[in-house]
Amino acid sequence: MTENFVHLKYEKQDHLLLLTLNRPDKSNALNKPLLEDLNRAFEKAAKDEEIRVIVLAAEGKHFSVGADIGEIKEFVSVADYENFFIRIHDTFNRIDNLRKPVIAAVNGLALGAGCEMCLVADLRIAAGDASFGVPEIKLGALPGAGGTQRLPRIVGEAKALEMIYTGDLVSAEEAYRIGLVNRIVPSAKLKDEAIGFAHHLEGRPPIALATAKLLVKQGLNMELGAGLDLEVKNVSLLAATEDQREGFRAFMEKREPKFIGR
Repeated sequence: MTENFVHLKYEKQDHLLLLTLNRPDKSNALNKPLLEDLNRAFEKAAKDEEIRVIVLAAEGKHFSVGADIGEIKEFVSVADYENFFIRIHDTFNRIDNLRKPVIAAVNGLALGAGCEMCLVADLRIAAGDASFGVPEIKLGALPGAGGTQRLPRIVGEAKALEMIYTGDLVSAEEAYRIGLVNRIVPSAKLKDEAIGFAHHLEGRPPIALATAKLLVKQGLNMELGAGLDLEVKNVSLLAATEDQREGFRAFMEKREPKFIGR
């Protein structure tokens, strides 16, 4: 199933959804139509029970070079900037809060809001030619699409501050070393590798995947004791699912489980 948006390709393949940024002539810079496309696509994906895993990829040489400067240069007030960043936050929060795994397949440049969009994915697979950066400080600005908050949660305070202070690019190899990406693959195989990994996750129980995402993300913002209490409650609730009963039966019967999301 394929559904085309203005600047986004929406391709559903059984339990997998492939979303592809499609402004290659603008290096997939984020403008209002593309943000609206992303909002609608992830809202649609959240409601589609058949979809279990989402891959976010990009057409062209670059994943995304960030916010569209052509739009930003038209801003005339602080309120214009605030409304713009609220729009981006709403979009990225929708992705971040989706109760399904999201994998970013990153090629070429992922800069500014493009890099920050990667941060809301659960897993990041980078092509060997990929580079990441939040270069806003070179313009007298700062990353305002979640970078000051999500980046240190992923790579640690010191490395995040180094990236924000300098605005310098980080290679795929360095991104892997600091935990910004999960794996590096040859550029020509990026989309295939990301889709293959997504298919691997398709076979996992959807409720358990959603619960794992909830526990990790909420737990990061909790005191340890509260996080452990949340873990006990939610892991115990999984015992009532058909998928967990199927998992135990399959283990005892020495066969592959067939999870149905209930």
